[in-house]
Amino acid sequence: MKRSLLFLGTASLIFIFIGVAGAAPIQWTIASGGNDHWYDAIAVAGNIDWNDAKIDAEQQIHDGFYGHLATITSADEESFIVTSFPQALGTSTTFGYWIGAKEEAPNDFKWVTGEAFSYSNWNASEPNNYATDEAIHFFGRDTTGWNDASASTHYFAGYVVEWDNYSNPVPEPTTMLLLGTGLIGLAGARRKLNK
Repeated sequence: MKRSLLFLGTASLIFIFIGVAGAAPIQWTIASGGNDHWYDAIAVAGNIDWNDAKIDAEQQIHDGFYGHLATITSADEESFIVTSFPQALGTSTTFGYWIGAKEEAPNDFKWVTGEAFSYSNWNASEPNNYATDEAIHFFGRDTTGWNDASASTHYFAGYVVEWDNYSNPVPEPTTMLLLGTGLIGLAGARRKLNK
């Protein structure tokens, strides 16, 4: 009985660490004209600023890769995202979700991946350089396009995450450490049972 419980406990612990997934990412397949990247819109209770959204996106794991804030480099990519995740656009009274570009100098935005900032979809009169540390989000409030807002003092309901070849894989040492811990636990339990 003790062996069964120990095995069940160890298996449950391993499942908790490597099997947790909260959302269902959607792939923009090459067959549908896409890039084979995966995307998701992450809602955040209590809202989130861009800096924390960036950190959180980089901790999101899908298919063995960490994510990053979505980098929208074409009208087709933006169309896929807003069709797949309409909540990212916000509502008639709220602003939309953060995406992965930040201003490095007035009107000089950079994607978090280093990709060229050659496509944009600014809302009328944007970017307006309201703050010195601006990042991009969907404008929302029944208006299409993007807005720039302070990355550290503006808080919105969520962000769009993307997984692609720019994403860093989940480090193997973490997996090996987890496996090693489980094996040590089993060995210790076996020793106790044999006494």
